[in-house]
Amino acid sequence: MEPENESLIDKILQKFFTYRKESIIGGISLLAIGALLIVAASGKSSYQDFLQTEKLFATWEESPADIQLFDQLSLFLKKHPDLIDKYEAKISQKLIEAGRFEQAALYAESPISRLEIISLSHSCFAETTLLIEAGRYQEALERAIRLKENMSSEDSILYAHNLFRIATLQQRLQNDPGEIAAWNDFEEFLGWKEGKATENFLSQAMLQSYGAEEISLLQYIADRKMVVSSKQSIL
Repeated sequence: MEPENESLIDKILQKFFTYRKESIIGGISLLAIGALLIVAASGKSSYQDFLQTEKLFATWEESPADIQLFDQLSLFLKKHPDLIDKYEAKISQKLIEAGRFEQAALYAESPISRLEIISLSHSCFAETTLLIEAGRYQEALERAIRLKENMSSEDSILYAHNLFRIATLQQRLQNDPGEIAAWNDFEEFLGWKEGKATENFLSQAMLQSYGAEEISLLQYIADRKMVVSSKQSIL
């Protein structure tokens, strides 16, 4: 059964580690930054400039790997810096999807700094997302653990996503005891150990965010714990 379990695991991990607009995880991180911090263009640029930027961004958004289109957009924004705030987070998002992490980090710096004023926890979560996308998993895990220790569980959605992140990072780093402990923390926080897997909005949100057609998140976690426990018993 392990090969089949591993294929399902890969699918769910891909769903987590890949940045997708429709996922709640994306909504909390850089997409949320864009939603929170989009501002109307100031009076410095004309309405025509604004429309031109919209057009350039929409064209590049369809082909984010097109360097020439990106250069055109970047050059236009440099000429109209008062419009940059509206697009930085969205540009960073698309660059991440295109695998251009260094450029994405540059465009994310200002939105994350502004978000830090509003919510230090969300800012830290967004920064950790960039580390994950860059493949810096150990550093990302350390930051996620610090965030768990420092943030309040009253921000239940972010707290739950961060617990899930810790578990998947422990798995990625093949830290079996750490992964089991993280899954236990995640299940306990959601009330799943008391059989309340579908009785609240937060549980439903997590199930919808990280489920796949072939397997539910509940089954995935149970399978992971069984696989890891089997490995430990062999050792």
